[in-house]
Formats: sequence, C-alpha cells, structure tokens
Amino acid sequence: MPFKHLLTPLVENGQGVSCAIIADWDGEAVDWFSCWAEMDDLKIFGAHQGILLSHFRRCLNANRFGAIEEIAIRAENVDWFVFPITTEYYLALCAESDRFSALIRQAARHCVEELRLEFEV
Repeated sequence: MPFKHLLTPLVENGQGVSCAIIADWDGEAVDWFSCWAEMDDLKIFGAHQGILLSHFRRCLNANRFGAIEEIAIRAENVDWFVFPITTEYYLALCAESDRFSALIRQAARHCVEELRLEFEV
C-alpha cells in the first residue's frame, strides 16, 4: 500500500519534520518520505525506533498504565517521535529539535488515525 499521500504533508508542512516512516513489527519500512535521507538510512532509523517501541511495550504494564500512545526522544539537534498505528505497525518521525513539537504531534496523531482506517480495510 502506498502511503506517501499521508507522509508527504508531514514532511512538507514547514514544521521541521525531515522524515516520516511507516514500519512493521520487524522494523521493516513499509513506506517513507524524506527530504534528506536515503532508503538504507531510513530503514536503520525506522528499525531502531521499532526496537525502542518493543522494549517500552515490554517494560510498561499496559494493564496498569495503558497502551503507549507516543514516544518522544529529544536530542541536542533533533527530536524523534514514534506513534503506534496498530500492534504491528508504527509511524516514526525525525524533526529539528525545538520546532513546533505540539503541531508535529497533532499532525502525526491525525495521520495515525487516517492510517488506522486504511489498515482496517
């Protein structure tokens, strides 16, 4: 399934997102859009985000704390976000640090809702 119609606006909306990746439970990129990265770099980025998501899911008790809605990692120059779409797929974003993070999260959550509808079909 091509998802560039959903990923492209996340990157091109001027809020500082440089890449968006949809990946599966194995960290394999299903689709992606980026201004700067090559596919091999994105595969590595996406896979590492999936490892973190899997680790956090194992560490947190979903029955007690609820399901993970988002993971945000802030580095000096970049922010990484991971948004679970289903139990098998997730959206990973890379953005310039301190750039519109609330707007990025809002746009990503909207994208995740649209992706969930597409994955249900």
